Amino acid sequence: MIQKSGYTPSVRLLKIRKIKREEEICSLLQMQPDKQLVVAEKLFLADDQICAYCRDYFSMDLIGGEESFEMFSHYEDSIYRYIYDLSGEKAQWDKVEIDTADPADIPGLKDTFPSRSWFQTYLYLKTLNYSDRDRPLVYANEYFNTGIIQFNLIRQKNIQY
Repeated sequence: MIQKSGYTPSVRLLKIRKIKREEEICSLLQMQPDKQLVVAEKLFLADDQICAYCRDYFSMDLIGGEESFEMFSHYEDSIYRYIYDLSGEKAQWDKVEIDTADPADIPGLKDTFPSRSWFQTYLYLKTLNYSDRDRPLVYANEYFNTGIIQFNLIRQKNIQY
């Protein structure tokens, strides 16, 4: 998307960590009570301008045990590719809720970049990614700078006249 918008893309992995279970997210991911929740935070840049910030949540069992987690903490490519390489689970479709977000309300980003001068209201997508077998794989909080990446929506009308 960044490249198609006319920019040179780059990605920074900010953090990957195991976190305390957030039951709402674990429920969306249909995680068993004994499974560990993982979050990966990435910053996407367009010509060195921040254009997106993403927090991706998934169950540790998608990538295996501690050794896979340690390797993943140094992995700069797509988390979807890493999950696919280790589990064979491929993200095929997603359900997206659309909102906006004020910079002061974005967890993680406001701590990483305390200055608000570079940041306007972002498009906020709450996305649940599913496998081809309809298994929930990754829950993502995605924040997009629409001054750089523009979104369009095409809707089909099925109106009964």
